[in-house]
Amino acid sequence: MRTRSERTVKRTAAGKSLGLFFAGLFVSLAMVGVQSIQPAYAADRVNVVMSSFGFLYLPVLAAEQLGYFDEEGIDATITATQGGSKALAAVTGGDADIYVGATSSALRARDNGAPVIVFGADMAQYASNIAVRSDWAKKFGITEQSSYQEKLKALEGITVGVTSAGSGTDQLVRFLAKEAGLRADRDMTITALGSGQAMIAAFSQNRIQAFTHSAPTAEEAVKNHDGLMLFNFSQGEVKPLDGFLYISLIAREDWLSEHKDLAVRFLRAVQRSLDTIHDPNQTAKAMTAVHDKYHRQTEPEFYKYVWNNTVTALPKSVELSAGAMQRVVDFVNEFEKKPLKAGMVDNAWTNDYAAKAVGSLRQK
Repeated sequence: MRTRSERTVKRTAAGKSLGLFFAGLFVSLAMVGVQSIQPAYAADRVNVVMSSFGFLYLPVLAAEQLGYFDEEGIDATITATQGGSKALAAVTGGDADIYVGATSSALRARDNGAPVIVFGADMAQYASNIAVRSDWAKKFGITEQSSYQEKLKALEGITVGVTSAGSGTDQLVRFLAKEAGLRADRDMTITALGSGQAMIAAFSQNRIQAFTHSAPTAEEAVKNHDGLMLFNFSQGEVKPLDGFLYISLIAREDWLSEHKDLAVRFLRAVQRSLDTIHDPNQTAKAMTAVHDKYHRQTEPEFYKYVWNNTVTALPKSVELSAGAMQRVVDFVNEFEKKPLKAGMVDNAWTNDYAAKAVGSLRQK
């Protein structure tokens, strides 16, 4: 028969064994729990810059909000710089990875020695619409139904707002000036105002008579500030620029060569975004996601109108073509004093990454 001391020792030993067992079990479960919530790999960070959060950049904004970048293992940070020249400078200077902006600006930078290259399509119309004050339009007898040539006459003597000097909006106004037979720096005043909010403020106070900006800014001026849509580029109204590759995805050559797989995954996410936007059964999902993040202040029904007005301007694919790129070169050379060098376009773009991205999606 065991003594009390012997029984106490046995119970103590058993307690210690059970304690060690449960302690080990707890640690094991904790480790399993930690492993279960950790991602299989760390997401690749990509810094994306664009002039604004306007509709020109819908494919990228929607890819972010629909979670397509996350699904491709990309941690995308998107920054609006309030000017295309600032955004491009951030990429050329190595402070950002991808510039979503004017194809023409990238070609000019390339021609000046910047090692940037166009590697994907984002917007297939020159969709920076131009709103004009109704009182200015009345001086020229202009309505939205007026002919293209009649509308061009309203540009003489006008003060028009653009995002920044040398930006896509600035180039657009200068193109129209030439179409009207005007000299942009003599027969009109071009004012760099940066953001769409600044343009609306100047427009409503009659400090400018017109401005050009991506949706929904021009549409807002028409709806709420007694404006008139002078040129609706989103709908291909200006035939010389119908189908123009306005906005592209642009990066430094060294970044692309060092991040080939990442570039393909980025484009794959954007292509999925385009597919969703163009799908009648899914476009509302993309619209709601972008609205709630970037344009919550815009009334939903009006936003839907602007969305439907813009979707037709988006490309069906992120892929590029030699014809589209040459057309941008011809556009720049038509009105700028310093034409782009002959043959420079051949090394200023690549379809390799876009073709791989689209091909991998179509195989699924």
